[in-house]
Amino acid sequence: MAILRKICLFLLPFLLTGCFTDFDPKIKTKPVLCLNSLITSGKPIEVNVTHTWIYTDEYSTKYHEVKDAEIKIYANGDRVDADYLPKEGDHIRIEAESPVYGRAEAEVDVPYAPTTEDIGYTFAVKNRKASVTPPWGLKGSIKFDIDATLDMQGSPEGNLYYRLGYDSFSYFDSVDSGYYESDDGRYEDTDSPTSQRFDDGYLRTPDPIFNESVSEFEEILGYFPSAAFFSDHSFVGGCRTIHFQFDECEYLTENWKPGTDLMDCGYFITLFSISKSYFDWAMYYWQNYDGILGDFSDMGFAEPIWGYSNVSTGAGVVAAQSSVTFRIDIKEFLNENFGKYMDEHYEIDSRDSR
Repeated sequence: MAILRKICLFLLPFLLTGCFTDFDPKIKTKPVLCLNSLITSGKPIEVNVTHTWIYTDEYSTKYHEVKDAEIKIYANGDRVDADYLPKEGDHIRIEAESPVYGRAEAEVDVPYAPTTEDIGYTFAVKNRKASVTPPWGLKGSIKFDIDATLDMQGSPEGNLYYRLGYDSFSYFDSVDSGYYESDDGRYEDTDSPTSQRFDDGYLRTPDPIFNESVSEFEEILGYFPSAAFFSDHSFVGGCRTIHFQFDECEYLTENWKPGTDLMDCGYFITLFSISKSYFDWAMYYWQNYDGILGDFSDMGFAEPIWGYSNVSTGAGVVAAQSSVTFRIDIKEFLNENFGKYMDEHYEIDSRDSR
């Protein structure tokens, strides 16, 4: 079905050739203030104030910041300074006013951080390799996948929204091999440290909960959100285990020495509780840029999708988030499934070279 979708999208521009013409729209509309802010629990509030413009206005496309706007921030009804650190449960209201573009305001509740237990994860080795190649000595690599789970508790109202994010980490960098070519053409070892690298693969979200906003028709045609957003609508008042994976992870090393201490590496997994405004904006963004409605609109088969906004002027989004972070450690897995493997090959190579 994904192939059919690509063929249809490829052919439609040719079928519609000759249906378009350039024109200069004479749209009588007054620019208004646009507010954008992603409020994060425990961090200062930053507000981006711009103004709207007609898409044919090339100057405003580059220069649309509103520098004369007065910004006021309220937390639970009280005005606060710019260095105020919002807390979970705070009701935040942002107001902005410009002599040129008028007034705009928006409000949002800072959600409470997710209540979930520690992360669970397992490893699956895909392949391991080892070889001796001058001047890099004993080289090796291991490819593996990681299956991870988080246990979630749904709210009685079914009004919680989430986003899954991650960052990889490692405490080593690839270094020069430390080999040089001698006068007789042989490679000599300068006793360099082992060179190592961790490639973190990619996040995959096969759990149906990440596609809960996808219709059956969209699923048939292969339309799926690329970002990991979900809600508790499907497990109101109950519990659910969320599954996700990291595929095609790889650890590589050169100039292996016995007893090499594999450095720490892995992932920081961050689960965000997000406001409904954030979730609604994410769904709009997906539909407009990657969804079927956006494609149909681009081809002239549907009306344009109106941009989502919770700002009084209809321009911009004010959202909020809180988070909890977990850690996936790979060091123990590497020592057990790769370190011993490389040590054995080092001993074999040492015997063969004598």
